[in-house]
Amino acid sequence: MTSALSAMARNAAAVSVDFRVADVLRDNLGGPYDILFDRGVYHCLRTEDLKAFQEFLKRATHTDSWFLSLAGNAREETDPGPPVVSEQEIRAELGPLFDILELREFRFATNETDFRPLGWSILMQRK
Repeated sequence: MTSALSAMARNAAAVSVDFRVADVLRDNLGGPYDILFDRGVYHCLRTEDLKAFQEFLKRATHTDSWFLSLAGNAREETDPGPPVVSEQEIRAELGPLFDILELREFRFATNETDFRPLGWSILMQRK
């Protein structure tokens, strides 16, 4: 586990979790929150309405909030597979609002034995 994730895990023992399911482009999710986790939201919404997603992130986070996003990786396009994004696009689209602390490649786990698309694990902290 990385040092940044280790620090989050140490502090997690005293944290209550508030899971929300909503349309982040249209629904009010409250906030701001200390931690956001995203598995596939950014890589889908960036092509639908990037500006609205960026506005959601501004409302849903505060200075020092953590944001962990799992996104499809443009270094390997698969069909079918998740939408993909390049490292340069991540830095351009999320970098103005967040410090990108870690950007790592990984393989998504799926229900299919031979299908593990390449992804990005993006750990960020709000500026």
